[in-house]
Amino acid sequence: MKKKFTFLAGLFLALSLNVMAADITVDPASTTLTTAYASAASGDVLILMDGTYVIDANITMTKAITIKAQHPKMAIISGAGFLFSTSSTGNLTVQDVVLDGAKAAAGTYASYVVDFNGSAGLIVNNILLENCSVINYGNCFLRANRVEDTCESFKVNNCIIKGNGSVAAYPFFQVTKTKFGTGSLELTNSTIADFSNEYIQNYSTTAGADNNATYLFKNNTFYNTVTVAARKPFSFVSGKVYVQNNIFVKSTTGTRTLDVTINAAVTTAEFTNNVVYDYDAGALFNSTGWSLNSGNQEVDPGFLNVANYDFTLPTGSALITAKIGDPRWFGIATGVKNTFANTVNIYPNPTIDMIYFDKTYHNVKIFSILGKEIINANQKSTLSLNQLSSGVYIIRLTDSNGLTSIEKVTKK
Repeated sequence: MKKKFTFLAGLFLALSLNVMAADITVDPASTTLTTAYASAASGDVLILMDGTYVIDANITMTKAITIKAQHPKMAIISGAGFLFSTSSTGNLTVQDVVLDGAKAAAGTYASYVVDFNGSAGLIVNNILLENCSVINYGNCFLRANRVEDTCESFKVNNCIIKGNGSVAAYPFFQVTKTKFGTGSLELTNSTIADFSNEYIQNYSTTAGADNNATYLFKNNTFYNTVTVAARKPFSFVSGKVYVQNNIFVKSTTGTRTLDVTINAAVTTAEFTNNVVYDYDAGALFNSTGWSLNSGNQEVDPGFLNVANYDFTLPTGSALITAKIGDPRWFGIATGVKNTFANTVNIYPNPTIDMIYFDKTYHNVKIFSILGKEIINANQKSTLSLNQLSSGVYIIRLTDSNGLTSIEKVTKK
């Protein structure tokens, strides 16, 4: 009888916890994201309606939460990062949103997409950023070099990450004080463009102290990255390292001849089936630290239109067959090709009335700085802002190929 009671009590508890989790729709016209997060319970899902959520401060994570866009890439979180300073805060999942580090004040930016910065012994659970576009952060993607801490897993998948590190750049993953234990740090199926520093510096307090952790870089496209000659793309002191099926195009043309530092304590460091082009004359191949270095090649991948950040591979490319690079650029219907175009030429900006674009856009939306949609127009190469009050607005332009750009425009 006691066993039956215990089982039923446990079942009731599990069902109760499941009922407690809720989907909460957030409207930027009436609710701030900060308020919505504060009101949510651990396990809730915040579904962001279309618009811009201007925060201009970090969101301090104190509970497990999922944040996702109601419509992919139509919800923009502006000027914010996610700060972990309290142990055991649970999971964070961010899906389908645009993360724009630019703050309301011109020339100011949030520094980090994710920041581990608490007391020593900080424990962070599982973090996933998926199908997001990430732009304009002043420093790096993950800062985790302040105190000794632990993270179960940190995964970035199917993301476009462009134009970060313009103010002061740490490595993309600065994790020199973070252990992943038996977990992993993963960057997969993503495109990273215009970032000047290393891809990673990992746990380094004691060499080999985190050798059960996995560090995976797989099926990514890197363009115009590690452009500072004094920097090395990969620096590993612990862990099992796998760099597989990536494309690396365009880095510094300086004097760097050795692109990798791998401590002798690292037992597994594999660099396999990657393409390297216009990247220090293939210096990534030269490291003696790789425990396995095979199947790599130095060839031009033949991107369709680099000037517009379109890295589509030519039809019939051997790289598509071999599944090398970010799959969104394979030129087939993968369902994930939704990215940023090059910077749009909008003029005059500031303007009294008319603005002009560099081409005709399939869709143009203008939002207030608080995220309220004001204008939604199709097939536009010009637009009148005469009816708008003076101030700063967010403009979102989508071209006929589905490439999206987000800019700010000032109405006088």
